[in-house]
Amino acid sequence: MAHEVGLKIAQEIEISQYGRVEFPVKVDGKAHGRMRVARRGIEWAPRGSQVYQFALSWKELAAVMEEHGKKVPRRKTKPASR
Repeated sequence: MAHEVGLKIAQEIEISQYGRVEFPVKVDGKAHGRMRVARRGIEWAPRGSQVYQFALSWKELAAVMEEHGKKVPRRKTKPASR
Protein backbone atom coordinates (compact mmCIF):
# COMPACT_ATOMS: atom_id res chain seq x y z
CA MET A 1 0.00 0.00 0.00
CA ALA A 2 1.86 3.09 -1.25
CA HIS A 3 0.84 6.42 0.24
CA GLU A 4 1.42 9.73 -1.51
CA VAL A 5 1.07 13.13 0.14
CA GLY A 6 1.71 16.12 -2.07
CA LEU A 7 3.28 19.46 -1.27
CA LYS A 8 5.77 21.38 -3.34
CA ILE A 9 7.04 24.57 -1.79
CA ALA A 10 10.26 26.49 -2.08
CA GLN A 11 10.01 28.55 1.10
CA GLU A 12 8.34 28.74 4.49
CA ILE A 13 4.79 30.09 4.47
CA GLU A 14 2.60 31.37 7.26
CA ILE A 15 -0.77 29.62 7.24
CA SER A 16 -2.57 32.65 8.66
CA GLN A 17 -1.99 34.40 5.31
CA TYR A 18 -3.96 31.71 3.47
CA GLY A 19 -6.44 30.44 6.05
CA ARG A 20 -5.44 26.80 5.54
CA VAL A 21 -3.15 24.56 3.52
CA GLU A 22 -4.58 21.47 1.87
CA PHE A 23 -2.73 18.22 1.13
CA PRO A 24 -4.19 15.66 -1.26
CA VAL A 25 -3.50 12.11 -0.04
CA LYS A 26 -3.39 9.12 -2.41
CA VAL A 27 -3.08 5.40 -1.65
CA ASP A 28 -1.84 3.18 -4.47
CA GLY A 29 -2.27 6.12 -6.85
CA LYS A 30 -5.96 6.65 -6.01
CA ALA A 31 -7.46 9.57 -4.08
CA HIS A 32 -7.85 8.70 -0.39
CA GLY A 33 -8.81 12.07 1.05
CA ARG A 34 -7.54 15.55 1.87
CA MET A 35 -5.76 16.78 4.96
CA ARG A 36 -6.20 20.45 5.77
CA VAL A 37 -3.90 22.33 8.14
CA ALA A 38 -5.24 25.57 9.59
CA ARG A 39 -4.44 27.90 12.46
CA ARG A 40 -7.13 26.32 14.62
CA GLY A 41 -6.10 22.70 13.97
CA ILE A 42 -6.15 19.89 11.44
CA GLU A 43 -9.01 18.42 9.37
CA TRP A 44 -9.39 15.16 7.43
CA ALA A 45 -11.89 14.93 4.57
CA PRO A 46 -12.29 11.35 3.30
CA ARG A 47 -12.51 10.81 -0.45
CA GLY A 48 -15.98 11.42 -1.80
CA SER A 49 -17.31 13.01 1.39
CA GLN A 50 -19.13 16.25 0.72
CA VAL A 51 -21.13 16.18 3.94
CA TYR A 52 -18.59 15.80 6.75
CA GLN A 53 -14.94 15.91 7.74
CA PHE A 54 -13.04 15.12 10.92
CA ALA A 55 -11.39 17.91 12.87
CA LEU A 56 -8.97 18.12 15.81
CA SER A 57 -7.53 21.13 17.57
CA TRP A 58 -3.74 21.20 17.91
CA LYS A 59 -4.10 20.24 21.57
CA GLU A 60 -6.36 17.28 20.69
CA LEU A 61 -3.99 16.17 17.92
CA ALA A 62 -1.06 16.20 20.35
CA ALA A 63 -3.01 14.03 22.82
CA VAL A 64 -4.01 11.52 20.12
CA MET A 65 -0.46 11.29 18.77
CA GLU A 66 1.07 10.84 22.21
CA GLU A 67 -1.44 8.13 23.12
CA HIS A 68 -1.65 6.23 19.81
CA GLY A 69 1.37 7.32 17.76
CA LYS A 70 4.54 5.32 17.30
CA LYS A 71 7.53 6.89 19.07
CA VAL A 72 10.36 7.35 16.55
CA PRO A 73 13.64 9.34 16.63
CA ARG A 74 13.43 12.95 15.43
CA ARG A 75 15.12 13.75 12.15
CA LYS A 76 17.10 16.91 11.67
CA THR A 77 15.60 19.21 9.07
CA LYS A 78 17.09 22.14 7.25
CA PRO A 79 15.44 25.50 8.00
CA ALA A 80 13.45 26.92 5.09
CA SER A 81 15.35 29.51 3.07
CA ARG A 82 13.84 32.98 2.95
